[in-house]
Amino acid sequence: MASKSHRNTLFGNRGFANLALGWAGLFAILLANGRAYPQGSTGRILGVVTDQSGGFVANARVTITDVARGVSETLTTDSDGAYVAINLLPGTYTVRAEYKGFKNFERKNILLEVGKDVRVDAVLQPGSTTETITITEEVPMVDTTSTTLGGTISNEIINDLPLNGRNYQNLISLRPGTSIYPGGGPWTQTTNGIRPEDTSYIVDGVTNDESFMGLSVTNAAAVLGDAATLLPIDAIQEFNTQVNPKAEFGWKPGAITSVGLKSGTNQVHGTAYGFGRKDSFDARNYFNPAGTPKTPVELEQYGGSFGGRIIPDKLFYFGAFEGQMYTVGNALPGHVPTAASVAGGGGNGCAVLATGDCKISIADATADLKAQNPNFVVNPLSNYLLGFYTPNASQGSLVSLNYPNVNSSKNALGKVDYHIGDHNALSGSYFFGNDTIIGMDFNELLPQFRTRVHSRAQALAAHWAWTPSSTWANELRGGFTHYTLQILPNDLSTKYTINTGITNPLLNGVPNVRITGLTELGAFHNFPKIVGPD
Repeated sequence: MASKSHRNTLFGNRGFANLALGWAGLFAILLANGRAYPQGSTGRILGVVTDQSGGFVANARVTITDVARGVSETLTTDSDGAYVAINLLPGTYTVRAEYKGFKNFERKNILLEVGKDVRVDAVLQPGSTTETITITEEVPMVDTTSTTLGGTISNEIINDLPLNGRNYQNLISLRPGTSIYPGGGPWTQTTNGIRPEDTSYIVDGVTNDESFMGLSVTNAAAVLGDAATLLPIDAIQEFNTQVNPKAEFGWKPGAITSVGLKSGTNQVHGTAYGFGRKDSFDARNYFNPAGTPKTPVELEQYGGSFGGRIIPDKLFYFGAFEGQMYTVGNALPGHVPTAASVAGGGGNGCAVLATGDCKISIADATADLKAQNPNFVVNPLSNYLLGFYTPNASQGSLVSLNYPNVNSSKNALGKVDYHIGDHNALSGSYFFGNDTIIGMDFNELLPQFRTRVHSRAQALAAHWAWTPSSTWANELRGGFTHYTLQILPNDLSTKYTINTGITNPLLNGVPNVRITGLTELGAFHNFPKIVGPD
């Protein structure tokens, strides 16, 4: 009976009422006024419609038109003459206000930026509705709707300014209080002295942070060099950085960088580019020893974008691709055995030169050990490992390890926007980035001992905007990010004819072996490392 009574409590009249209240509360939250939510990569146009005396004009018709896409949204002012259009893509807009007994009001050249509010108030003058008062001057740049510090950088500025590595995040430091985190490594911008991982990134309205290091998934920082994956520059409409963001963003205490992506328009548009740098006219690296090959410094960047319409004024597409390849040489010192024996080694097979370098040969070292122990026998494994050293024919054991860092990054993005009507709009975007770096972490003896860093980033964003009336709006956003980072020895898949006793396939290759006075064998001893997924 107790069990039955309990079930009645859950599913009886009282339980049904509680369940209904719960769903009603959830529905009310979802239908909350658009002013209560952070805008992410979209913006808003709002204002008040009044007559010449300053009285509010209720039920006036306000039409917001996206000039590039031909998409319009019609609103009705409330009892206070106010209107607000939310979820607007960055771009140029026209606002038109109409009411019976008044001349039509029209304002053009309204520039809406990422995550911004633009206020456009309309003053209606008595007259016929066949007459229109048109204002063509731009809306003043002074923002009177927010006290947030920051600013917006448009695609034109991104392309015009010198941009090292084609990484838009390098321009964030142009904002007050923001700087590049010193010391290198997988860290980026810091704001007002707080940790870099406390900065949050929003791409196409969806959070773009990965959970391991707290950095951006797109343009994720690499262990070697700059960003591993790159959001194509030509895919960025503009981005906005708020140094002291409002609490509505939540989660992190640092700056918020919102990136707005380009969309297709009624006109087909696209770009193509290619940049290159060769080292033909470069001088020899100052630290590169004389007589050794010049360290290479070469760079290639290429890509393009393309967008247009599928259905005029309704369905649009956009895509972009960017590839980057570079080779950067290193002039690092190394120590190997000498080819010739040296007299006067003090019985230890080593002669210290005036430069402080040590001159030693394998034959000297073996002879010294046999002199101390006639039964000494060189282990076959030691002989095998010594084969990785190429004896230096010149005086001393110092050599130049001139192995370049080689990077290959491929990145693509696609986006679709569908304006179903005045009440519904859908959009979605997908980013894929893949990067492989082979580089030197320290003085590695052979090129196969370099480190292979493989990064892969994926970001999916979807958005549905539903506006059932001029006073109610619902916005639903969803996203998925996937980020992996593998740091492995470059000779991981190489099976040498030695038995190290290790069976883990991630630990193949030459083990890390340290020999006093010589450059150690094998890859960097802190690897492999696997980061991800998600």
